[in-house]
Amino acid sequence: MFNRTTQLRSKHPCSVCTRRKVKCDRMIPCGNCRKRGQDSECIKSTKLMATSSSEEYLPDLLLFWQNYEYWITNVGLYKTKQRDLYKIQSNLDEDINECRFWMDYLQKDQSFQLMNFAMENLGVLYFGSIGDISELYLRVEQYWDRRADKKHSVDSQYWDALIWSVFTMCVYYMPVEKLEKIFSSYPLRDHLGSDERLSWSDSMQLTMYQKFARCSLLQLKECDFMAYPDIRLIQTYLILATTTFPYDEPLLANSLLAQCIHTFKNFHVDDFRPLLNDDPVESIAKVTLGRIFYRLCGCDYLQSGPRKPITLHTEVSSLLQHAAYLQDLPNVDVYREENSTELLYWKIMSLDRDLDQYLNKSSKPPLKTLDAIRRELDIFQYKVDSLEEDSRSNNSRFEKFIALFQISTVSWKLFKMYLIYYDTADSLLKVIHYSKVIISLIVNNFQVKSEFFNRHPMVLQTITRVVSFMSFYQIFMESNAVQELLVDLTELIANLPFIFGPKLDKITYLIERFNKLKQLWDKVRLLDSGDSFYHPVFKILQNDIKIVELKNNEMFFLIKGLGSLVPLNKLREEYLFEEDGENSKEPGDFRIIVEEFQSEYSITDILS
Repeated sequence: MFNRTTQLRSKHPCSVCTRRKVKCDRMIPCGNCRKRGQDSECIKSTKLMATSSSEEYLPDLLLFWQNYEYWITNVGLYKTKQRDLYKIQSNLDEDINECRFWMDYLQKDQSFQLMNFAMENLGVLYFGSIGDISELYLRVEQYWDRRADKKHSVDSQYWDALIWSVFTMCVYYMPVEKLEKIFSSYPLRDHLGSDERLSWSDSMQLTMYQKFARCSLLQLKECDFMAYPDIRLIQTYLILATTTFPYDEPLLANSLLAQCIHTFKNFHVDDFRPLLNDDPVESIAKVTLGRIFYRLCGCDYLQSGPRKPITLHTEVSSLLQHAAYLQDLPNVDVYREENSTELLYWKIMSLDRDLDQYLNKSSKPPLKTLDAIRRELDIFQYKVDSLEEDSRSNNSRFEKFIALFQISTVSWKLFKMYLIYYDTADSLLKVIHYSKVIISLIVNNFQVKSEFFNRHPMVLQTITRVVSFMSFYQIFMESNAVQELLVDLTELIANLPFIFGPKLDKITYLIERFNKLKQLWDKVRLLDSGDSFYHPVFKILQNDIKIVELKNNEMFFLIKGLGSLVPLNKLREEYLFEEDGENSKEPGDFRIIVEEFQSEYSITDILS
């Protein structure tokens, strides 16, 4: 499709490495320059020949996308929290009073209705995290028995936090019409300061979910969980992580996750291997701990980023290291049944990890690695297709949906990698195909009255990745098939659950921003620049990355006692508006175009 003879390397070492007298890997940008933060200078120094055809330099732009996707659609949109300690109000009493209102708002009969919904519909999200599911009803009963007791033990407070995490999950996933039948809107009228009669709406459900989450977190604080760690801290967190809580509060979620990892290791519960001398109770406990471990690894991987240096999932090696061994044994059934749902999900997610590790690296994935992932996906597709599905059980259908959606997401990422690094004959068609598969899985949930399946956080993040990449591709290479896909994706986003909150508006803004970049690309033509990447669009995209990087590197501004070591304005100036030197043909006009666009369509508007 495209001429890829120079897609990965320049013909000559970059001028930066030449000047420093170090070996250059000739990637664009090279590994040395990326480590030193000199990406822009390195790219300019490669002197790629400008042509009138986008096909000549699209491959290099797609390589750049790997870095852009990591910082913008992964870190920026979902893992960056804008913070200003001078503006954030600290009022613990007010927070406690707010939580008390919502805890009083929930009545006993309503709590059991929520628990019934969780048991009948959401089992796949939390059953593996709890040893005895039937015990939950007893714990809810005990919760109401001790409501009048002002002196709670740490043990009872942990149970309260765990139970409220289940309530929070129910409020998040429950359709509004069912929520309206359980809860009255009248008590909320005075509390929310509304003079008019309130009726249940999507926005009210979002508010209720957020407040219920705060109630669960408050009860964790009352446990003094850092002084008295307990496995129920991990269980509570894993249940809250089935909602958008990690996206809404990334810094808080990372702190809690780090404490969960510490608790897991502190009690040595990561050693759940079955032994011959285990008694029945111990065997059951180890099975539960194993499931918790793999679910915790999944949360840990999904939250990976520059703000989370502590990891757990890296202790589990790549599935591909074991796949080659299995294929050498002809008597081994590679289609054997998985031991648990949690292990199946983790194995699929580990393939996602094998692909996403190249997002922010200059190294190229070996073709044999991509082929091995493709074989493993075929195996998992066979396993999931073979799963017995009870059409009358939402738990069963939800379980299969999550597995199929995971496989489709990883398949989409896989063929995106084929397109970017190898441009195989059918790579773009496969990317479009799996985009449509992802859309069809979501649309099918609307058709079969299972819309709440689409509230799973992975739906939001996958759609963000897909629509962003296709919008980026359309900037430089127009395609009718891609344009039709973007229309479908835009319509789908407009119908995604309102419970995703402000993130939906940010995704819509990101799409609009790509459309404006497309208009700028078509409008501005640079003649005789000697560099294909010397264009306002590319400069804007580079600046986007640098801005998000700055937001995730606040060391200077956290050391309040020492003051700012480097003024923010100066730092931004050095990062974003480097002198273009002799490569610049029209530096004044060029800079004005970039600054005007960034002012009108700031990338910081997508940050939390």
